[in-house]
Amino acid sequence: MKQMCAASADKNGFVMNYDEAYDLIKETYGGSMQITEDCKITDWQGAKKAYHFQKGFGIDLGKYQNISKEDLVTLQNTDGGLIPYVQKGGKLTPIELIKDCQQKIYDFCHLENTEINRDVTHYGKNTGETTCIMFFNRETRQIALFNKTSGDLITAEKFRQNYFNKCINSGQVANPTN
Repeated sequence: MKQMCAASADKNGFVMNYDEAYDLIKETYGGSMQITEDCKITDWQGAKKAYHFQKGFGIDLGKYQNISKEDLVTLQNTDGGLIPYVQKGGKLTPIELIKDCQQKIYDFCHLENTEINRDVTHYGKNTGETTCIMFFNRETRQIALFNKTSGDLITAEKFRQNYFNKCINSGQVANPTN
């Protein structure tokens, strides 16, 4: 797997240009997992959301080499997402971790006690208002949220009880008033 060293960084802290980072990500994360007929998780999206997966779905990072919780937090907090993170030489999320996360989300969405709301609104900082399909479990407080139009995963995580209840009752996720 291609990784760059900080010694070759430019004045912006980039070790590769946008096209190089994009091509590396596209080459590394070209697959996807179909969750239902309407919902899927691309490897690329899985790489971006790995922090939420490991936090909310009990993924043991210790079994994956060359990635840490700190790496995932850095990726999660990088303005602009995965491409700038890779441009700055950030570690690529191992594909094995992504596949395990996708399988956990698949299994979660198909549990007998997982419910579905097909008319949820997600309010994203960069994406605005999006109509979604939400899989949720009242016992575990876990959710998986998919864009209703594209079927792409938006997030999958575990919420605190009060916030989970507000989201379930209002049909709104990440609303500033929640």
